[in-house]
Amino acid sequence: IDAYIIFDADNVVDSGFLREMNRAAAQGHPLIQGRRCGKNAGENLLSGCYDIFYLLQNHYSNHAQTASGHSGSLNGTGWMVSKPWLDRHGFDTKTITEDLELTAIALEEGERIAYAPLAITYDEYPTTVRMVFRQLERWCYGQVECQRTYTKRLLAATVRLRSRSCYHMNLIFNAPMLILLLLILLVIVAVQAVASGIPLRVPLLIFAGFTVFAVFLIFLGVHVSCRRNGERPACMPAS
Repeated sequence: IDAYIIFDADNVVDSGFLREMNRAAAQGHPLIQGRRCGKNAGENLLSGCYDIFYLLQNHYSNHAQTASGHSGSLNGTGWMVSKPWLDRHGFDTKTITEDLELTAIALEEGERIAYAPLAITYDEYPTTVRMVFRQLERWCYGQVECQRTYTKRLLAATVRLRSRSCYHMNLIFNAPMLILLLLILLVIVAVQAVASGIPLRVPLLIFAGFTVFAVFLIFLGVHVSCRRNGERPACMPAS
């Protein structure tokens, strides 16, 4: 056995999946995420929204990250782990979102996750509001678990390895908290402006400009650091 493939029980797999995974594994990647699509994307509005979400994740996250020399992420199904990597690290995850946790473990150790865009898995998306909320409840709880466990570790790895991939994953874990803090700050600024008789648009524009500038400086610093570290593409996109 060279590697293991993780699927959900309701998946339908493209006939060329194993060939594409084998091609990527032959390049020496121990962790590879395939392309996740929907087999029922056109069933209703909810499944269509899920398909848009995974389209964005496939193209603007995993593909963009790996093509620019950084790491993709594991996203639940249709991914491969090599037997040597599993023998070294095991599968002893502590959270209920083991894909995010394994991604964090790999990035913390400097391992990058490759992306195989032609290794396609067709997943079954939720089609009712109740199913969506049950799934999102589990995802959100698992993300909080990962945030509590890996924030400091990924921050240390970002500095130690000069890794934009670690920073990116840490941002995903902490994005809900950061958005909440920004919203609270925005409300405080708006209330203070109204109480002082200042037009509301003034503090809103200042707040927006400051936020954009701060985010720009953060990404610029991480980009320069990663360029100096000499990161290279984690996969070769399939033709």
